[in-house]
Amino acid sequence: MKKIKRLPIQVSGGALDDRLDPKVLEIIESIQGNQEAMRKGIENRVGWFRMFRDSRQTEPQAQDLMEHLQRIREAARFVGESITSLPLSAGALFHDKIYHMGGDQYLSPRTLEQELVKVEALMGYIAKQIEPRGKGDKSSALEHQLLSDVASIIEEHSDRKIGQVALAGIAAEITSHICLVPTDPKKAREKIIRVRAAKPSE
Repeated sequence: MKKIKRLPIQVSGGALDDRLDPKVLEIIESIQGNQEAMRKGIENRVGWFRMFRDSRQTEPQAQDLMEHLQRIREAARFVGESITSLPLSAGALFHDKIYHMGGDQYLSPRTLEQELVKVEALMGYIAKQIEPRGKGDKSSALEHQLLSDVASIIEEHSDRKIGQVALAGIAAEITSHICLVPTDPKKAREKIIRVRAAKPSE
């Protein structure tokens, strides 16, 4: 049985970094409308984007996680089988000690083995759910979602009607100061359409 090593800690929360580049603030100030609402809305989305991006970047590689789950399965099986195969003298001591430790929640060695079998099965289930499927590249999904969100915020708080391609261009100009997105208005608009088409209808 291979030794189980701790996986690197994945970022899963913390304070949002919603700081905006001065150039982004300049662009917002050039748009007619409720600039304060635009700024706050974009700050919020940028903060969440950075948190999810950091979480994605610190997530263990799929292969490393699969191997980790397999080690847990092997360890659960080993511990369960080892407990139920204890010699009579050690088994008696085990029964007595675990009874006094658990009180009303007493677990027999057989019950403990059954719980460890559940752990083993659960690790197998998780492994199947996270197993890589296909070759789709989701590396830019967060960036394109941010682009779409920025466009929506500008459109909501602008005082004048902005064409969809022009709107995509403004959103791309802002978002490009935060992450890598297409800066060509037409290409940016295509990404926005694709993001919104992927959302399930309500």
